[in-house]
Amino acid sequence: MMGKRTVLGLSLALLMSAGSVIAAPNGPYAGIGGGSSSMDSASTDETFKDTSLKVFLGYQLSDKLAAEIAYSSYGELIDVPGTTSTIEVSGLEASVLGKLPVNSKFSLFGRVGFWAWDASIPFYGSYLELEDGVDPFFGAGLEYNPTDKLQLRFEVNQHEIADTDGTTVNGTVAMRF
Repeated sequence: MMGKRTVLGLSLALLMSAGSVIAAPNGPYAGIGGGSSSMDSASTDETFKDTSLKVFLGYQLSDKLAAEIAYSSYGELIDVPGTTSTIEVSGLEASVLGKLPVNSKFSLFGRVGFWAWDASIPFYGSYLELEDGVDPFFGAGLEYNPTDKLQLRFEVNQHEIADTDGTTVNGTVAMRF
């Protein structure tokens, strides 16, 4: 898997390559995706893994720049010792994507943003909140546009979660309006 510095460096390089070029707006899009999530334990050398989910809305400003908001879930990552409970981590993201078009169908992209997250335990049909925060995140990926309306992506995102790091590796599909 890509290291944190590699993903951050690629994200920043792609954002800088997008420059300040903003052409005629390409419009809104919406999508959903899923994959795997992992989070390092803050107190042990353990890494917790589960299935990730992402639902997002975006606006393509130009062929090199987009903005997105998303709901992102790391799933049920950590088993609480001595119980049958798990800790769920999820949050709302706001990010900017810098794209580097390779050709008319493929683009590389970098993403930087912030996410408002919370960690909670399911408890009799509701949730007990353990901790929450607002932290930065960044990512990089590959986008394929088979048609004018369809967008397919593979992406890796690194999230700060309090004093620990989390990673999602997702495939997503989006439709342009």
